[in-house]
Formats: sequence, structure tokens, C-alpha cells
Amino acid sequence: MGHRHRSRPDTGGGCRSWHRDGRRGWLPHPTAELRNVAANGVLFALCLFVAISRFGLRSEDLLFDRLTFTLGSAMCGAAPSLDALVGFRAFQGLGGAFLMALSPAMLTSAFPAHERGRALGLNAVIVALGVSTGPTLGGILTESFTWRAIFYVNVPIGLLGAAAAATVSEPVPPK
Repeated sequence: MGHRHRSRPDTGGGCRSWHRDGRRGWLPHPTAELRNVAANGVLFALCLFVAISRFGLRSEDLLFDRLTFTLGSAMCGAAPSLDALVGFRAFQGLGGAFLMALSPAMLTSAFPAHERGRALGLNAVIVALGVSTGPTLGGILTESFTWRAIFYVNVPIGLLGAAAAATVSEPVPPK
């Protein structure tokens, strides 16, 4: 017999869940629902990008997105239950949507037309590196520490980004 993974009440163990009365049960796989959530997140980020490019970008926006994502990451790491984790991930996702929308908006506002392609290309490379290395680094953090580490690692990085955003004092005008 192979090693059987026992699910823990704090993580839900994938599709295995713990009911409030202590008995275990199986839940359907939420892939379809997650695809809808991801699609909605992309559409939300696209709408933010269009609104920002139309109405301009303020330094408060730069600070808000980083603090929202960082606070959401800290709350996810400290989540006492799976339900709380899902709610905190939604809050973190709001900050992430702003980050994904504001980054290209900042680049298009900050660079002249003949340098925008290079700036946006570099941004795309950095995002692709994060997407490709994130699961591996997350696995290393989870195996070395705990699943909470994948959220806590964002906190010091987010605070550095928020400190950098707080130093921006001039609004970026719309094009």
C-alpha cells in the first residue's frame, strides 16, 4: 500500500473537506468555477487599464494597489479557516488586478512612444518569469516551511513596493 495523504482541517486537503461536525467528505472539483473567477479577474484588470488610460493615474492609486495586495497576502497567511482563506484571496486578488492594470498604464505614461515597446516587452518578460518560476518557488516554500509561507513572502516585497510608490508625488497625466 502506498502512502495515503491525510487532509488537515486547516487546508481542506485539495478536494477533501472537513464538515463543521468533524466528518470528512468529498467535494466536486472546482476547476470550472476557478476558470470563471480567473476570466472575471482578467476582465476586471482590462477594465481598470482602460479607465486608467482614459482618466489618468494618481500616486494614491500606486500606493493603494500595493497595500491592498500586501495586506491581502498577510491575511491569507494568517487565515484561520479555508473559508477565510477564500475571502482573503478575493481581497488579495483585487490588489493584484490593480497591479496588473496599473503596470502597463504607468509604463505607457512614463515612456515616449518610441521606447514603449521595449518597456512593455520587458514588463511582459518579468511577468512571464514570475508565472513560470512561481509554482516551483511556491513548492519549495511549502515543502521547506508551510503553505502559509507562499503568502508571507509577498509581505516584505509589497512593503518595499508601497514605500517606493509613496515616494511618487506627481500624478501621471492621461494621454
